[in-house]
Order: sequence, then structure tokens, then C-alpha cells
Amino acid sequence: MSQSPVPIDNLEELIKLLPSCSNTLPPDFLKFLNEESRTFMDNIRSKANQFLHDLDSQKHTEDQVEKVVDLFPSSLSSKNEYGMLPIQAAAFCSNRKSFIPLLAEKGIAQNIGGHGSRGGLLNEVPTATEGKNIIQCLANFGASDEQRRDEFDRKDLAVLKDLRSRKLLLKEDIYTMNLLVHSCFSIAQRRFWYLVDWNPKVLKRTRWIDSCSVLIHDVIESQSTIEGFNMVLTAGIKHYPNELGFLLKACENTKAPYELIREKFGTQETMAVVKKCIPCGNGFSVLDDVVKHCPQVIDDFVTYYGEDISIRNGNGHLLIHTKLSQLQLLQ
Repeated sequence: MSQSPVPIDNLEELIKLLPSCSNTLPPDFLKFLNEESRTFMDNIRSKANQFLHDLDSQKHTEDQVEKVVDLFPSSLSSKNEYGMLPIQAAAFCSNRKSFIPLLAEKGIAQNIGGHGSRGGLLNEVPTATEGKNIIQCLANFGASDEQRRDEFDRKDLAVLKDLRSRKLLLKEDIYTMNLLVHSCFSIAQRRFWYLVDWNPKVLKRTRWIDSCSVLIHDVIESQSTIEGFNMVLTAGIKHYPNELGFLLKACENTKAPYELIREKFGTQETMAVVKKCIPCGNGFSVLDDVVKHCPQVIDDFVTYYGEDISIRNGNGHLLIHTKLSQLQLLQ
């Protein structure tokens, strides 16, 4: 006596049984199953698309997300109501950002964003200002809520580190994408210091002004507050102390950074930042460098660095000797 068939209660059981019985099913019933399966697959793909746009690191693991992507790779190219890919949408939500490196790796295999776009990382994000790509957004975005700023900064830094470990963020990107200018804000301090310590040579270069200019010129030009100047000068003093962080570097068509920042914020506010970055009596012959490279502002520096007059330069000369020599050359 044959056993009674076991009722099918779920999709997994149906999938197992279909191969063995599809050839014996009535044609009209098989046609119905095929039509329904297409509708079913369309619904599943739609659900996969929605899933990638609603990722949440508190609910989903990287393994789970990878499994969904492997089953429905076309979901990587789906767009939301703002015209954003899943990898782009993830840049705007704190709980999704940790999945960006995985989505980029999977996107490269599917040519998401086109050749050379690193799986969509380098494509312009539709709703981002100034045509930023995802890496620039990660360097720049921060929380408006002061209590959450450090949390956001840490999370975005973790994503940048993950991208670097997967070779999806490169050292030269810091220059080509202007990442120090994008991260030169108090809301992104951890990211700024990570990037500048990784590639401090970027401090000596700029992408937007004349070729003689340096990054600090860029920051002064692009920012409406003095905090960026403070951060870049601090970094400059750390990595290029002998050049005083390029504070006095002038070019043929560009004034020295000190002069430019003074024009925007006045002598008192500017010198408060300069003295914080370059304290008196720290071994730098500040006045000597001012006389050599930017003598037109010597009066400002004598007022604030008067005690450094007794410092001798590398030739054993006092400031007054250097100033006399400078004046003789100008005559």
C-alpha cells in the first residue's frame, strides 16, 4: 500500500519536488506554474532591490547581504526614488555605511557604475553637493547633532579604513579627490587626521589654484570659518615644521596664507590660531622666517612673538641681523 503524499507547506519543499514531477504534470497546470513562477521571481527581485536600499547593520550581517547579492546581483543596479544606487543610498544612512565596501566589491564584478568606477564608488552621487562621489561624501559628511558627531566620525573613518584594506581607497585618492579639503572640518577631525597622516605630501599641493600654491591656500579660499585653517596649519606644522606649515608661502599670483586669512578674519583672530599652532619659544625662529619670506607682515609677528627676537637662526644671527641683510638686498 503506497504512502500518502506529504502536503507541501513551503517553497523549499516545492523546489525539491518539481524536477521529479514536471514532466508528468498536465500541460495547462505546468503553464500555470511557469507563469506564476515568473510573477513570483519578479516579486522576489523587487524585494531584493528594496532590501539593498534598506540595509541596517543592527539587523543584517555582511554574510546575509552577500547571500542576497549573490542570488540577485542585478539588485546592485537598482535605483531608489532619488535615482541612487544601493551603494550611494548607503552613504546617507549611518546604519548602512558599513556595507559600502562589500557593495563596492560586488559591484565591480557586475560593472556597476561603469568601467573604472570601483563598483559605483566613483560615480557622482545624485543628491550630493558639488558633484561628490561616495568616497568624498564619506570624508565630508557629519552629524549636525554635536552629541553624535564623534560617533559619526568614527563610523565613517571605519568605512574608509575598510575600503583601504580592500584596495578600494588609494593613497593618491587623497590628492585627486581633494579629500583633505572635504574633511577639513571639526565634524570630520578623525578622518582628516587619518588621511593627512597617510599622505602628508598632499599638504604641499593644490588642485584648484595656481601650481605654486599649497593646500592651505585651497582651504582658506573654500571655507567661511577659520577652523579649516587651524586644522591644516596644525597638520602642516606637524609634517613640515621647517616650512612653518607653509604659513608664509607666497606665489607670483597668490598671497601668503597668513595674509589671506588675515584679510578674512582680522589680525587678532588669525594670530590666536597661529600662536596656538606655533607657540612662542618652541624652537622655531618664527620672526626670522617672516623676515625672509613675508617681511610685509613683520609688525604683526613682532607684536605677538616679541620674545622670539633673541632666537638665533641657523647661521647664529639674531633677527635684527637678518632684517638688516634683507633690507640691504631690497635697496
